[in-house]
Amino acid sequence: MKAKKSKTVVLLTCKQAVDFLQITSPTLRKWTKEGLLKAYSLGGRIYYKQHEIIDALQAID
Repeated sequence: MKAKKSKTVVLLTCKQAVDFLQITSPTLRKWTKEGLLKAYSLGGRIYYKQHEIIDALQAID
């Protein structure tokens, strides 16, 4: 029986996503509204999955 590999999901707050991408908060909101990034709500706060941000950046190349 093979063991399943667990993929660790890193959630970034809006501030962390802004710092990670080196953009402004309005740009992050714009990209989210345009569907370039997907935001997740958890406990009334907004988060972004780090691997999805990286995937979105790689799609641009």
